[in-house]
Amino acid sequence: MLGWPRITDGANPPIHVYVAFFAFLFLLPRWWRQTEYTRGTRMSLWCVMVSVFTAWLLHIFWWFPQPIGMNCCGVIALSTQLASPGCRPANAVH
Repeated sequence: MLGWPRITDGANPPIHVYVAFFAFLFLLPRWWRQTEYTRGTRMSLWCVMVSVFTAWLLHIFWWFPQPIGMNCCGVIALSTQLASPGCRPANAVH
């Protein structure tokens, strides 16, 4: 797939690459907005796509095996939205 090195090809990065990639991935897509109690929808595919695109952009600046990084980011974005509680905006107390 696009000639990217894979973990199975012996291109397993060291632990500091994993830590830096996922640390930046935590900050850049603003996960807290995807899991707010008062968000408008329970799950937004747009947020998942933006998160995956962010993982791809981060890969350009901080190398991480792809498509593994993008897949992990998509699964994390989808599961955090589904696992976090939500409230319809009409029922929210401000």
